[in-house]
Amino acid sequence: MSEAYGWTKSMWSADENTEVCPFSSVLGLEGLVGRVDDAKTVALCGVETDHLPLNMFPIGGFQGVYNLGTKKVASVTSDQYTIIQHKDVLNATIAALHSFGHEVQGTLVNRHDRISVMFSFPDIVLNDESDGIEVGGVINNSYDTTGSFKGHAHMIRVVCTNGMTMRRILPETNFSVRHIGEVNDKVIGALETYYTGLVKDQSAVSEVIDAAMATGLEFVDSRQVEDTLAFQLGKRKHAANIVDQTWDGELETNKWDLYNAVTEYTSHTPMTYQVYDAIGDAAMKMLSPNTTIAPFVEMGIPV
Repeated sequence: MSEAYGWTKSMWSADENTEVCPFSSVLGLEGLVGRVDDAKTVALCGVETDHLPLNMFPIGGFQGVYNLGTKKVASVTSDQYTIIQHKDVLNATIAALHSFGHEVQGTLVNRHDRISVMFSFPDIVLNDESDGIEVGGVINNSYDTTGSFKGHAHMIRVVCTNGMTMRRILPETNFSVRHIGEVNDKVIGALETYYTGLVKDQSAVSEVIDAAMATGLEFVDSRQVEDTLAFQLGKRKHAANIVDQTWDGELETNKWDLYNAVTEYTSHTPMTYQVYDAIGDAAMKMLSPNTTIAPFVEMGIPV
């Protein structure tokens, strides 16, 4: 593939420490396992510097998580913390994908202390009156305590490779495993529940898409579009960029088209994964049938 599926290479070009690795099959993902780093826990020591010779002493109750690839301490944690190795996450994901029996393609984003795997199933496609939406998901793991081992449903709109965060529509696919205690069985169990929910409840996604396409919106001008997006997403800068870069200019539109202007922006614009995920989640809330989008211009909109 010329482009990392779901996350374009340009999204991560600003970060020289990030590897973006596309794969077009489960076998392709297997070939990427050797790229991710291992980690181990190390004891922490303090140093008394107020006299010579220097005196070192152990620090109880804490430990360091040492990345063997970068040769740096990724985080300091309590001594109850258990490392979930990136390789174990990938191998469990690969085993689950094999058992699932569908075609798969996606992208491994390797930030060394953090990894993300975005994938979709080309043979599971939902209708959206274009080329369809491929069902898939995102799985994350970290050594730097920025997050637990977790995942949620994610869709790819085929016509434009826009990524769509689905944790609000398919909550049964969400999982999170804390790095404490015996975690290997928890990893396998979480993935089994995740994949079952991913396929079982596709109809929930179709219902939301149909409702969004049927929900008309009418704006007065582009400023009103920007104000509405700023209120929904919580950030004026991104709203202005969306109106300038990806909105089609139609004042008579619907929830689905406005949502896709947001996802086209997040899927093809350089940004951190945290920003990508936050905007995607706000956009999915906007798409929800329980959210009313009322075009307006008023005070108090985030800047």
